[in-house]
Amino acid sequence: MNEKADKIQNMDEHKIPLEELLRRFGSNVDTGLSNDAAARRNM
Repeated sequence: MNEKADKIQNMDEHKIPLEELLRRFGSNVDTGLSNDAAARRNM
């Protein structure tokens, strides 16, 4: 299996607690992503 397929198969974002999801993505439930972080992810 290639790396992209492995990554997709191992996704667990829909199963983990919200606090863990926010930590992984470096986000905040009250403020969201900074403009810089959002721009980097949109590339």
